[in-house]
Amino acid sequence: MLVATKNPPVKLIVTWPLLPDDFQLPDDPVEDETQPLIAAALR
Repeated sequence: MLVATKNPPVKLIVTWPLLPDDFQLPDDPVEDETQPLIAAALR
């Protein structure tokens, strides 16, 4: 059974503050132990 609604879907706007220009991102690798499992599943 389908129900028709009169209100259109609401568009969500997601925002976040920008990082400062002098913000230093770490350059070291991130450990993600699930990545090999996901990669194997996608083969």
